Formats: sequence, C-alpha cells, structure tokens
Amino acid sequence: MAERGKYNNSVRGSDADVEYSCTPCADEGNDEKALKYCPECKEYLCAACMKYHLKFSATKKNTLQDNEFQRSERDSIDTTSNEDKMFKCLHHPDRNIEMYCGDHDMIYCSLCVAKNHRQCSGILEVEEATAKILIDKQDDILRQIDTLQAEIQATRQKKEVNLIALDQDKNDILKTIEDTELLIIDKVKALATDVKAITCFRYDGLKKDIQHEDSILLCAITDTDEVRKKIETQAHLDAKGQFLRYILHKHTFSKIKDMHCSVEKDEKKMKCFKNNEFIQQVSTAEWLLRVVESNSSGPTTEEPMYKKSHREISVKGNRDENTCSILGICQLNDGTFLIADRDNKSLKRLNKDFSIIGEHNLGTSRPISMCSVGKSEVAVKLENHTVLFVSIDDTFIEKTVIYYY
Repeated sequence: MAERGKYNNSVRGSDADVEYSCTPCADEGNDEKALKYCPECKEYLCAACMKYHLKFSATKKNTLQDNEFQRSERDSIDTTSNEDKMFKCLHHPDRNIEMYCGDHDMIYCSLCVAKNHRQCSGILEVEEATAKILIDKQDDILRQIDTLQAEIQATRQKKEVNLIALDQDKNDILKTIEDTELLIIDKVKALATDVKAITCFRYDGLKKDIQHEDSILLCAITDTDEVRKKIETQAHLDAKGQFLRYILHKHTFSKIKDMHCSVEKDEKKMKCFKNNEFIQQVSTAEWLLRVVESNSSGPTTEEPMYKKSHREISVKGNRDENTCSILGICQLNDGTFLIADRDNKSLKRLNKDFSIIGEHNLGTSRPISMCSVGKSEVAVKLENHTVLFVSIDDTFIEKTVIYYY
C-alpha cells in the first residue's frame, strides 16, 4: 500500500519534491522509482510493474495517475456506514469487494486477487458471479444453522461430562503418585531399619570382644606386677633357688607377652557397602510415573518406555562373523531396542529382555551413526556417503536413500 513506499525529499526553495518507490518492489526489498499511481489499488508502480498491472484482468481497467503522489491516505476521513462496511474487503478494509475466486469460493478486492490469486481459475467480477452462481435459499441456511447449534450444544454437554471425568482422572493419578511415593519410602525405611538393627547388633558383639580383651590386658598388668615383686624379693635365695625362680618367671613373662600380642593387633572395625545398583536406579531415574494424554478415538499419544537394567547381555547374531561393535542404540515406540553393529554391517532388534528378535543386513557398507526419526523408523548413516531410512514393523523395510558428499 501507499504508506509502505519509500521516498526521498529534496527541497527546492519552499517546495518539496517527493519521490516515491514502487510499492510491489518495496515489498520484495527493492527500491525502484515509481512512475504511476493506481488510486484503486493504492499502489505506486514502476515501469515494469505498471506494464504487468495493465495486463492482469483484475487491474487492467484501473486508471493510473501521474499527479497523485502527494496524497495522504491517512488524512482521509472514514465516512463508510456500518452497512457498507459489510461489503469491504476483509484484508483491505478501505477497499470494496469486487472479485470472486472460484478456487477458494471467497470474495476479495481486486488488490487481493492481483497479489494472491494470480494462479487461481474461476476469477469473476462480483456482478458476473452473482448472475452465474446459484445462491441457496435463506431458509436452508437457517436450518443448517439450527442443526449446527444443536450439535454445538451437544458437544458442549460432552465437554462438561469430559471435564468431570478429567477431574476424576487427575485425582486418581495424584492418588497413584502418592501411593507409589509412600510405597518406595516405606520400602527404603524398612531396608534402613533392618540395616540399623544389624549395625547395632554387630556393634554390641564387637564392643563385648573389646571389653573382654581389655580385661585380659588388666590381668596381664597384674601378672607382670606380681612377677616384678617376686624378682625383687628373691635376693635371700641361694643360687639354685634363684635359678629356679628365674626359669619360672621367664616362662610366666613369656605367656603374658604372648597374651598381649594376641590382642594388640586385633583392631575391631565396622564398615558398610552401599547397594550402588539400587541407589543408581533411584538417583538417575527421570520419572516416577508417566502421565500421558489419551482419548476414546485412538491410542495414547505416548507410551511409557520400558526400562530394565542388565550387567551383561549377548547381542551376537547367528550370522555374525566378527565381534559385535555397537556404535548406536535407540528405543522404539513399542519398547524394543535397535542397535547398529558396525563390524557385522547389520541392524539388530532386541525385545524388552534384550534378546535378538530380528536382524537386517546393511550390505557392503558399515554404519557409522544411527538415530530415531519416527515412532518406528530410524536413519542410518553409512560409510559410503549415504543415509538409509529404515522402517521397522514385523520386518525391516528400507525406504529412502540420500547421498551426501
């Protein structure tokens, strides 16, 4: 439209010469000087657009003007009545409805037709379309309105019932979440209670052992004191008596020393081992329950994924000649898994127990990457500069090959 045109001002004395850019060219990002103005389309036109404007059937009857560049559309006063506005173009409210498009079965102004309906067939002026096209009787439209309103009211009632059911669904899900949360918490508490009891039991046993060893050490101290006293009081004995006492004291001291050594290095300790597999499953879990939308007309919009942990699985196929080299793995919508085996040039499908239920040979080229692109479709990038799209149902179906360089 006119206000979209670009212009430059140059002042000569007290007058300003305004040069406008072509409106269609400006819409495309080009700056072409306008030579004409179409008051009906409210567009400024360069030489090239002017020729096309005069050739197109919807605008060829328009009168182009030379001296209308200074007019301001925004200064015009809207004196259109409400009744007349009913017959204004929906896209250009300042223009009257003039044309009918048979392809879209809709009425437009000539500007709409010129811009957006050039390839449509069945373009007629409103007067011509009025004479050719049979209009349904008003009472037929009224009956259709009554029928539609009844259907809308029935649908509203269904929505009200649906809202009540949805509210119940929400309450049921929240109850399930709470029950599941309590179940897990109760299980963890029960496991914690058991291990606490075992810890206290082990501690009591070790404590008694240490107390018993301490009593042995007290006895050893008493015995060594006794040996000391006897040695200090044997000076009155003759050589034979001192020799006999020496041998006995030496034997007693050796026993006390052995008793001390037996308890000296026996340090009592306690330690625990975490159930890392259980802790990892809980700490890395991304969801407790999965809430999905469902409707009566089709399956759920999303199926919860099946998750299972294994320490070691075998994915060797019957026809494998090399060790399996997994370079990609993805889970399909039905819960099964697909792995890309590089060295055996194949795709392998695993069930929820990770057993092979299907294999697909990729030919002579090895896969180098794989990703899911649909509910049951994967894209496999091969070494021969191709991307292979494979659909997986009961069998593997190669659909499309794209070459890249």
